[in-house]
Amino acid sequence: MYNGRRLIEYLQRLKRGENILDKFYDAVSGYISYVAYKYLIDKSYVDDVIINTVSKIINNIQKYDDTKNSLAWIYTIAKNETYRINEREKRQTHISLEEVEQVACISESIDSAEFLLDLDRIIKKLGPKDAQIVELRVFSGLTFREIAEELHMYPGTVAKHYKNALDIILKKLF
Repeated sequence: MYNGRRLIEYLQRLKRGENILDKFYDAVSGYISYVAYKYLIDKSYVDDVIINTVSKIINNIQKYDDTKNSLAWIYTIAKNETYRINEREKRQTHISLEEVEQVACISESIDSAEFLLDLDRIIKKLGPKDAQIVELRVFSGLTFREIAEELHMYPGTVAKHYKNALDIILKKLF
């Protein structure tokens, strides 16, 4: 748990140029991870948010105004970092299962019936939740939000399960 007064003291000491980065990191990392878990779609980037946020705080420490709310300043930096990571992940192109199936069906080197049987076997070997998400996404054409509503999950969690399952499927197929 963070201590607000100690955090303000550490920020002031950092601004004066004292070398207390380890103490500051220990004091603020729990708070930043709370913000990261709140806003990140893919929770595996929590450590990245913590490191990047602390780095931005250190780089901008001279802009820190100790008359204002320190936690709000840190919260804003951490939240912006989560948004930046979420946007980066959205822009990355991930091959979809549908694209793999289309390539397999038109490729002369892969028998499409064999491909579909392999795909079915691999999906059945996934965990029950992952298999259900893949089937709802691929075969029923539902969006992550629709799947989340049906399975009583968060859309980000559904997207993460789908991405992980898709990675497993692609590795086993090729």
